[in-house]
Amino acid sequence: MISPTAEPQFVQVRPEIGCKASDCFENVRKKAARESGRIQFGSNVWEWPGIYLEAENHAVYAPPDDSALRDITPSEIRAPRHLFVPDDSATYNFENEGVLRDNLRYRLVEDPLLDELFKAAAERTRYKNELPGVGMITIHASEDKVLQKLETMLTFRAMARLWPPDP
Repeated sequence: MISPTAEPQFVQVRPEIGCKASDCFENVRKKAARESGRIQFGSNVWEWPGIYLEAENHAVYAPPDDSALRDITPSEIRAPRHLFVPDDSATYNFENEGVLRDNLRYRLVEDPLLDELFKAAAERTRYKNELPGVGMITIHASEDKVLQKLETMLTFRAMARLWPPDP
């Protein structure tokens, strides 16, 4: 679904000094300029085991010697590696920073609550992209908070109902 010809691969996470959390595109762009590497666009794939998969637009560093890709951006999820699917069509608009690509989500179980959760998450992304000064929630912060709370509430409801998954 992400990139049919790409091979998913595990990428080592090695946050670098000076890199900002949740700013992978700018972090990698600066490193590529300094060290003659390049940006590899694609998606990090996360799994809520047995419940659903989510692919988040992301960028990692590709060294000039074609050695292994590296994730240099600090993350809230402290894992030594993550599953990454390269996708050259998943570029980032550096001229209009803040515009988000919605995550791809795939259910592993049938449940209407997941449909609600996915819809709420997509609505929140759509809302952020329509704000003046895209990505900078200032004027309508209260509406974003409402959407965030709805997404969180649906996640907790799904956890209570679906976790642990049936063997």
